[in-house]
Amino acid sequence: MSAPATEVASPRPKTAAGGGRRRYESIEGLRALAAGAILLHHFFLANPPAKSLLPYTHHLEFGVPVFFVISGFVLYRPWVDVGLGSIDAGAVLRYARRRVARIVPAFWVALTVAAAAGLSEGTTGAHPLTYYGFLQVYSIHTAFNGLGVAWSLGTELTFYAILPLLAIGVARIGGKRSAVAAGVLVIGTLGVRYISFSQNLPALAFTLAGTLDWFVIGMALATVAVRHPRLIARVNPAGALITGFGLLILMGALQLPWGVIAYNANPTAGGSITAHLFYGAIGLMLVLAATSAEQRRSGVVPSLLRNRGAIWLGTVSYGIYLWHIPVIGAVTRSVGRGWLPSNSGVQLVVVVLGTTAAASLSWILLERPIVRSRIVRGARVPAAATG
Repeated sequence: MSAPATEVASPRPKTAAGGGRRRYESIEGLRALAAGAILLHHFFLANPPAKSLLPYTHHLEFGVPVFFVISGFVLYRPWVDVGLGSIDAGAVLRYARRRVARIVPAFWVALTVAAAAGLSEGTTGAHPLTYYGFLQVYSIHTAFNGLGVAWSLGTELTFYAILPLLAIGVARIGGKRSAVAAGVLVIGTLGVRYISFSQNLPALAFTLAGTLDWFVIGMALATVAVRHPRLIARVNPAGALITGFGLLILMGALQLPWGVIAYNANPTAGGSITAHLFYGAIGLMLVLAATSAEQRRSGVVPSLLRNRGAIWLGTVSYGIYLWHIPVIGAVTRSVGRGWLPSNSGVQLVVVVLGTTAAASLSWILLERPIVRSRIVRGARVPAAATG
């Protein structure tokens, strides 16, 4: 998962009166949807449903590419708003400080608690730098250990590191050439994924090199949202949402490979790349739906994404991402000891409630105080992007 954020910060263009930031509530609602899908995906891995449903529950992992597209959109948009003139060393340092503060402390706490409770995978303590340093993604032997979902955080952090360079590069080459450059990055990503299969380098597909196109989709959408907002306003959010979920159902019907690197189903390189493209299209459609819904006061999709419950779950979605696997492990352990019934419906309710509680405490007691501290919030955007 992309690392969810609590606040989608996007500065108004420099020419707008008053400056400041705005919060995209529809994006928060979409974060809730993505986090919930990932939770269900992992729950059904531990508690398989009927065999006929497996092709569909496996692809609930679509939440990961959705988070990556969201990160590309949210984090790149401030740079598009303010332009190259505001990209200086001070802005980059402030941006980096905010990213580290948003991601690192909550992850370290979750990993430490999970390891101490015996709810992490592998020997986390034997390789602390690998897991606490977000390096597990670079080896297939460690990618799913520790907090298994943390491979995506390593990928996210790599994107955070290169984003200012991408912003500077796009600003310098400008216009049509930047669109060509984006196309080259997408093709390069697909090439990396092919190499990961043909050369038996599975971990390569997990890294930013194998997932960059999903971030680029978000960056492209951010550019359109800033420079051509009327195009976004014309999009029917319900149509975009239905299209996204239609593609998801089609993935299940076609029994496309699952697993973000798609090694779980032992597919061909072509099958993996096809699934990867489907995930990118789903991410685009769902983020486009949320972006368009933000401009509407009424409608089914705006109501779905902007209700109080969805916004709260989106706010704590990083905690949901971090804590759901340890909670699933704790529930499974409790069932084995006879403390909970084996009924999967009961287990799912306990997992959802337990994860939401853990995520809410993480936000209230740890994440929010850090994110809102004077040290972290001292600078203005583009460093203020907290997406």
